[in-house]
Amino acid sequence: MRILVICLLFCFLSVAHAQETLVHDFVVGHDVITLNDKIAYFRVVDKRYNTASFGYITDYSTRKKQLITATSLQEAISKFANVHFINAANGTDTILFIVRNIYVEQQPTNMQVGTIYINADFFRGNNNQYRLLYSVDSFYEVTKGNVAKRLLLRLDELIGNYLLKSEQDSLLLQPVPTHSIDEAINQPDIEKSKLPVYQTQQYKRGVYMNAQEFFMQTPSVTDFKIVDAEEIYTGTKPGIYKVNKNGKLGERIKADAYYALFDGKWYLSYKKDAPEMRLINGDFYVNVDIETKYPVGATIATGILLGPIAGGIFAAVGGLATNGRYHMKLDYKTGGLIPVRLLQ
Repeated sequence: MRILVICLLFCFLSVAHAQETLVHDFVVGHDVITLNDKIAYFRVVDKRYNTASFGYITDYSTRKKQLITATSLQEAISKFANVHFINAANGTDTILFIVRNIYVEQQPTNMQVGTIYINADFFRGNNNQYRLLYSVDSFYEVTKGNVAKRLLLRLDELIGNYLLKSEQDSLLLQPVPTHSIDEAINQPDIEKSKLPVYQTQQYKRGVYMNAQEFFMQTPSVTDFKIVDAEEIYTGTKPGIYKVNKNGKLGERIKADAYYALFDGKWYLSYKKDAPEMRLINGDFYVNVDIETKYPVGATIATGILLGPIAGGIFAAVGGLATNGRYHMKLDYKTGGLIPVRLLQ
């Protein structure tokens, strides 16, 4: 009986330890705020896959604490926006702030590194007619000092900056179509519905020479062979080879000359490597090792990283402060890579 009680107590403490949380309140960090009297309301829509928390930080006893808000994140940001960034209740326009993802993370193995990933769309309009103002798909790194504190201050600052930017009338000068609220909320799914690679899991085996071929599932090379090790008798080096009509190996495809390859699994050309790429919750992701040229201690912001449309995307990654392995998302609009998390 005593052993059972001890075991139950241990399990209870373990669960309590695993579920420690930190409640975050958004705070205005701007000294002077110029608001637009035409804006009447911010409507925040939370479209994240996981709404239980928005990341975690590590305290000085190395305990992970999940980041939450007192109410839902949608309600917390809505209150923050409408209390501090609305000047006149008699405005005519509403701004849709559609949160696709917000994730804050402090590395448990290196407490001097913290990251913020934000993916969101901003629309403005009224009477169910809204125009896209701009999109955010950006990754930020914070290093040195009290990283946990600086991460949350930086998050507040970023959200405030995005809200202020969305009020600029100049953004309405862009010739963009109007959308209903439902269309605005579901815009990524609508756009991906036009790209065959997101509409099937019966992918075509082949070597895809550029992003367009990948998205449209039209590989340039469908007959190929992967040579894993040097063939001693023929002197054939490892690599990807086209196969000629007679069944013999033809031209060797250089590692930086193609974009992606499917052979039972997806592989993305990155530098001289080809890491596996996986579809997760509607987007393709890949893990890559990056050696940065930026000094430790910098605060780096990295937005959409545009890769070349033809060939590999080895030149697409830059602007990161920390050496390590990054979890990267393939941008369905450009074919470039966007960092989402620092894994180690």
